[in-house]
Amino acid sequence: MHQIKEFFRLIILLYFFAQFVSCTESEVEPPSSLYGASFYPLNEGHYVEYSVEKITYKEFEATDTSRYYLKEEIGDTLSDLTGNILQKVFLYSRADTIQNWQLDSVWSVRYDFNRIIKSEHNTPYIKLALPLALNKQWDGNALNTFDEQLYTVQNFKQAYSNFENTLKIVSQNDSSLVDKNVKWEIYADSIGLIEELQISLEYISDFSDPYYGTDSIQRGFSLHKEFINSSK
Repeated sequence: MHQIKEFFRLIILLYFFAQFVSCTESEVEPPSSLYGASFYPLNEGHYVEYSVEKITYKEFEATDTSRYYLKEEIGDTLSDLTGNILQKVFLYSRADTIQNWQLDSVWSVRYDFNRIIKSEHNTPYIKLALPLALNKQWDGNALNTFDEQLYTVQNFKQAYSNFENTLKIVSQNDSSLVDKNVKWEIYADSIGLIEELQISLEYISDFSDPYYGTDSIQRGFSLHKEFINSSK
């Protein structure tokens, strides 16, 4: 009889131990969406469409404004020369919504060591470094030959426009009397990139010029990309 009681006691102890381990693991390993991977979906066939406005400034020339549409679609996988498994990113463009999409270029993206790395024109950028958290920073240029460029997470898990869960990645935010450089991207959960702004301007730098310090643009550009539609 004593052996039977000890047996059932052991069974009960094992049960509660299993429950404890299960709870502990769930606390240590939260769902992947909490780490931020879902802000950059990589499933084949997923696409996002954008409207784009680009303004180009040239000294002694009229400002040139162009508007067009862009579509990014995740394609199938391939291997690079070092054995990394990549996914193709097909970029399509068109001048208006009536025309058919035309293939513009093919980039690539990969998930590697908790980093989402996108190669644009054969230049790799670390778009997201997981796990994501408010004010987290990393060098987006760590895998290329450019100077260090810190990416900073802002507005983490905040509602934006029609999206309930978004975050903002700021990679440039510099302004002075002679130039202005701004770049940020906003990502939505399960969608990916929904908005992007790039500004690179040079102002009059001649101290003797009467327009010095008045934000008079000599050259540069601004590019604004906004979400229209997606496969999600």
